[in-house]
Amino acid sequence: MGSVGGSGEARLDEFDAARDHGENQMLPVWKVPVERAAPDPGVVGDELQWDGEAVLTEDHFTPSEEQFAVSPDILSLDHAVECNSYKTDMGVHFMVDLSYYIRRDTMAQGLKDVVVITGLGGMGLAIARRLGSGRHLVLADYAQDLLDRVAETLRSEGHHLDTVRVDVADAQSVANLAQHAAGLGTLRAVIHTAGVSPVQASPERVVQVDVLGTAHVLDAFLPFVSPGTVAVCIASMAGTMVPLPPEIEHALAVTPTDALAQLPLLDPTTLDPGAAYSIAKRANQLRVQAASLPWGRQGGRVVSVSPGVISTPMGQAELQSAHGDTMRHMVQASGTGRLGTPDDIASAVEFLISPQASFITGTDLLVDGGVVAGLRYGGQGEKA
Repeated sequence: MGSVGGSGEARLDEFDAARDHGENQMLPVWKVPVERAAPDPGVVGDELQWDGEAVLTEDHFTPSEEQFAVSPDILSLDHAVECNSYKTDMGVHFMVDLSYYIRRDTMAQGLKDVVVITGLGGMGLAIARRLGSGRHLVLADYAQDLLDRVAETLRSEGHHLDTVRVDVADAQSVANLAQHAAGLGTLRAVIHTAGVSPVQASPERVVQVDVLGTAHVLDAFLPFVSPGTVAVCIASMAGTMVPLPPEIEHALAVTPTDALAQLPLLDPTTLDPGAAYSIAKRANQLRVQAASLPWGRQGGRVVSVSPGVISTPMGQAELQSAHGDTMRHMVQASGTGRLGTPDDIASAVEFLISPQASFITGTDLLVDGGVVAGLRYGGQGEKA
C-alpha cells in the first residue's frame, strides 16, 4: 500500500485551477510526493521506494524524474473516487490523504495481459488453450496432480503460465490467488470454472464450492479490476430451471459472502445433492448480476455462462449416473440434438471477454444446445 507523503498527508499550498474558455478545459493539477512499488514491474506489495515529486492530474500522474505513468485502471477504487471528488473542489488550500495500490505500467514494461482460470477439467483446459496465446495464464485448481499435468501440457504447447493450488471454498486461498495474479500484470480475465457436480460431492460440499466459491472469486478479484477486466463464471442450465421466490433470489444475490452459507435455503441437511446443485447454480447467476455493479464502477464486466450437457469427464460421469437416461432424452429432444463440447463453451467465453461483448454484463448466457427450450416448448407448434 502506498501513500502520498511520508505521513500519508500532503499540504497543497497552491492549487492551479485555471481553465480556458474554449472546448477544452485545463485539468486541476496537484504536486505531491509519491511513493511507488519497487523494484519489479507488475508487483503490488509493501516494499516502496521514494519517487520524488509527482504531478497528479485527473487521469494520470507522472513522476518528474522518470516519466513513470500510472493510469486510473491500475489505481484502487478508493483512490479514483477521491481524485474525482478533489478535482471538482476549487479551494486553494486543503489537506490530501490518499492511499492506493500502485504498480508499474505493465504495457510500458511489455508484460502480457493476465488470464486466470480456476478449475482445469475439460472446459477449463479448452478455455486455457483458446485464451492463452500471447497472454500470461494463471492456472488454479484444488488437485495438485491435475494442475501439474495441465501445466506441463500447456507449457509444451508454448503457453506462458503460473500455477496456484487453490481451494475456492476458502476465502483466504482465493485472496492469495488474486494477489498473485495481480502481481503479474494487467488482469484481463478471470474464468471461474471450478465446481463440483451432484454425482461427485455431498450437499455440504456443493454449497461450499459451487456457492461460496463463486462469491469468493468475485470478492477477491474486485480490488484488481481495471477497465476491460472481465469475469466469466461457469454456472449451469440447472440454475435456469430452478424456480425460486423473488425474496430468496434477492438474498442469494446480495447476502454478504461471510453470511451466505447461513441462509436457510442453503442448509445442506435439508437438500439432496441434485437440489443443492441446482440452487447453487442459480445462486451463481444471481451473484454475477449483483457483482456487475461494483465491477462496473471500476470498468469491469461480469457474466455467467450456463452450459448444458457437455462432454467433459464431469459430464460423462453424470451421464453414467441414475439420471443419465433423462439427460440423454433431454439432449435428443433439443434443437441441436447433440452433446456440447468443451470448445463450445470456450467459444462463448472467448466472445464474452472480447471488445465485441463490451455491452454485456450482469447477465447469463445459456449455452445448452436448446435443451431448456426443448423442455419448455417441446412438441408445441411442431407440424405433424
